Amino acid sequence: MAGTAPRRARRADARRSERALLQAADRVLTRNPSASLDEVAKEAGLARSTLHRRFSSRERLLAAMARWTTAEIKSEIDHVLAARPGDDAVLQLVTERALGVKVAWPFTSTVPASVDPEAQRQHDDIAQRVDFVLRQARDAGQLAPDTDLTWARHVFYALIGTTVQQMTPNDDPQRLASRLVDTYLNGLATHREPPPGSSAMSA
Repeated sequence: MAGTAPRRARRADARRSERALLQAADRVLTRNPSASLDEVAKEAGLARSTLHRRFSSRERLLAAMARWTTAEIKSEIDHVLAARPGDDAVLQLVTERALGVKVAWPFTSTVPASVDPEAQRQHDDIAQRVDFVLRQARDAGQLAPDTDLTWARHVFYALIGTTVQQMTPNDDPQRLASRLVDTYLNGLATHREPPPGSSAMSA
């Protein structure tokens, strides 16, 4: 047990180092999606050889970025589910946390999970959690009782994707999440009571 603390400290240092490197990559690739590994190394303050030892190709770098953000989103969702089980606000909170990650990692958020097996597994885990959240929303009456949850998840993801395409680094994830969830649950139509004496058959 004597070596446990140093090992944990080394792991924490390695994780911080990886995060800083991937953040540098995200900044460079956000500015120029076709940037080279040499440009990433310069942004990260690393020798080119040091970066190439970590990531021998652009594909390996993108895989690491996909693993990082899917792990971040999965962790954020797990935190919400642990802290607010059964809460009607879970859908809002999960959306807010997911968008927070995507705002912080604008380029990385565009990298498909399919580029890396571990990222894909985490993506599938996220889908299971989203299905659970949508099932809670359905049971709470936020969604229609006969809602197809798989379809509901695809629609939810589509709104997330559209929001990510439009967002900027200065956007507030809470505001974005509120607008997204309101659109998701209520649509865009304005519902008004028909005027007295009118009917659906009148023209």
